[in-house]
Order: sequence, then structure tokens, then C-alpha cells
Amino acid sequence: MNKKLFLIPLAALLLVGCNTKKPASSQQSEQPKSSEPAPSSSEEPAKEWTQVTPVAGKKYKLAEDVTAGRTWCAGTFDSSKHVINGTTDVDEAADVELVAVEGGFNLKVTLPDGETVKYINFNDGNYTSPALEDTAKSVYVIGDPGNEDAAKKAFVEKTLVTTFKYKGNDTKICVGTQKQYSTFAGTIEKYWVAESNAPAMFMELK
Repeated sequence: MNKKLFLIPLAALLLVGCNTKKPASSQQSEQPKSSEPAPSSSEEPAKEWTQVTPVAGKKYKLAEDVTAGRTWCAGTFDSSKHVINGTTDVDEAADVELVAVEGGFNLKVTLPDGETVKYINFNDGNYTSPALEDTAKSVYVIGDPGNEDAAKKAFVEKTLVTTFKYKGNDTKICVGTQKQYSTFAGTIEKYWVAESNAPAMFMELK
């Protein structure tokens, strides 16, 4: 009789010992730790080239959106076609800068070598071709806010406009091109139509 009473409590103790759980801290310490750092939430988004309204003393890239895509002003002149060459590689593009003068701005071009400086001028005559010259002549203003044609006003809103004598008549012109070309020429007010022509855009990395 005494032997039976002694065995029952001993069995109960053995069951309690088997069901005892390990402390939570012991379980957690057995889990493998990740060696990868936590993702950073402070990474800056990639910058993109954005059209802006230019201001004097700041360097930009000059671009046009044409049929073949975006073309950048290379700052070199094609004398056979009387146009400024374009490039699809922004790293090959020249820097352009507005230089404040009386009545507006000159348009300064610095080639990728960082040393060669030219100015985009429109000279009086029978052609609307721009010239790349050592001396600034053309004086530009930003846009044509007084233009009563809303479409033409919008076409040049963020670019430069100058006036020169075209075939003897005072004519407004901006740097631009017909969309089938990837070069930089001149677009007179008569052709400020977005469907077929592209104005030069001042681009900034933002």
C-alpha cells in the first residue's frame, strides 16, 4: 500500500518536468540573426533633366524635343547647313548661360572643353540661321508676353526671343527647329507652332 502512494507523486513530478517550456529569451537567442542592414529611408530620388525658365548667371543645357527624341546643343557649327549641331548624349552637350546686358541678355555657349566660348547671334539678312561667334550681338528677352496669339505666346514662354531684320523687316525669332531635324536653327514668329516645330528648352538637373 505504501509503495503505490509513493509512485503516484513521482510520476506527476516527471510529467511536470517534461511539459516545462524554455524561457522566451532562450528561444529567441537560438534564431539566426540577419547580417543585412536595414533598408535606408533617406535615399534621395534620382535627378532628372527638367525644363526651367532661365535666369542670368546660371549654366544650363539647351535641348529640343524632336521626332527622333531629345537632342542637346553640342555648341559646334555646321557651316554647310548653317545650323548648330545637336547630340543625343547630354555629356557631349555645351553649357549655355544668360549674360545680363542692357535690354535683356546675351546667349553664351561654353563647349565641353570648358574653355571655348561662343555666343549665339541672329544677324540681319535673308536667312534665319543662327551664328556662333566670338562676340555677342543679339539681345534676347524671355518669351513674348505681349503676343496676342496664345499658342505663339506659349511656344516661347520659357525660351529666349530676339528681334532682327529678316529681309529688311523687324522679325521675332527664337532658337528652335523643325521637328524632323535634330539640329539647332532659328524659328521666326510665323512658325511658332508646336505641332511642327520645337523651341529650344533650357534644362536643369533637378
